[in-house]
Amino acid sequence: MTAAVLGGILLGFFPSISKPKPVWWKLIVIASLLLTCFLALFPPIGGTLLDSAMMSTNTVSSINMTVKPISSPVSIDATTSSIQVEDYSKKTRSTNLRGSKELIESLVKDTKYIVRGSMDTSHTFVTLERIVATNPSLILPYMFGLDERARILYFHVPMAWIACLAYLISMVYAIQYLRKRTMEYDRKSASTALIGTITCILATITGAVWAQFNWGYYWNWDPRQTTIFVLLLVYGAYFVLRSAIQQDEPRARLSSVYAILAFVTVPFLIFIIPRITESLHPGGAGSENIGPVLSTDEDALNPFKQVIFSLSLFSFIIAFFWVVNVHFRSALITDRMKQLLQK
Repeated sequence: MTAAVLGGILLGFFPSISKPKPVWWKLIVIASLLLTCFLALFPPIGGTLLDSAMMSTNTVSSINMTVKPISSPVSIDATTSSIQVEDYSKKTRSTNLRGSKELIESLVKDTKYIVRGSMDTSHTFVTLERIVATNPSLILPYMFGLDERARILYFHVPMAWIACLAYLISMVYAIQYLRKRTMEYDRKSASTALIGTITCILATITGAVWAQFNWGYYWNWDPRQTTIFVLLLVYGAYFVLRSAIQQDEPRARLSSVYAILAFVTVPFLIFIIPRITESLHPGGAGSENIGPVLSTDEDALNPFKQVIFSLSLFSFIIAFFWVVNVHFRSALITDRMKQLLQK
């Protein structure tokens, strides 16, 4: 993931944030975004028998499991059959998979399946609801308690991280302007702050969708939601300040100072306050890990999950730089047109 972030930043600044990007660069952005969307949305999610056993103690116990039949189907009665299966990851002992005769008899020995079902509380058999996939080439790892909702993490988390990156870059350009008094740095600072705020809004929206399905409300003023709302207000005031000053130099000077002060709030609002207060969001006070993507639990950092998340980070970072590049160059054209009209 570190390589993905650094690679995205280096490629984003190449050849320059103010110069048109070459065709091959744009093709990389498009291809990586399409691949990210495919890997995040289309491969089925498959857990283990152990995951199902853990879920059987909860009110929602039906999950996708990756299994392999190791025996022939056995009839229990006229409508129900059973077949012995093992966890395809071979982490747990084999168990019996029960269901309708039609479904059970359609399972082929030594073939990998993703099935939807639930384990009984005694952990002796699994009730089959339906077959999700047969011999899937790609399988997304199951995240405890998230199920299909886990897919949004590959979009929500990178958006939040990119917002922080954008505000950092905006502050650096603001410092450069105050040192060199070159208007180009002011425009770059404003462009990165604007696109960063857009990604922050997208992170807030995707987080609200996730909250609806996990907490029952789109918005409940959880500490994480509250701090990101305050952050949006802080940077909203930045754009109000810029729009209120007409002269270029005073606007650039004051907004640069504000951009520096505004970034000081980012670590506190994003990384510190949400982690020292009780929160429903992963990573709050008392939480054992910082979330399902970077969990320290055993086997949580599934290699395929790392690949998708790293690709997502890389894709959205270079897409961010592309949008900043387009916005900055369009702002230059607008400024030149204004200068021509004034003449």
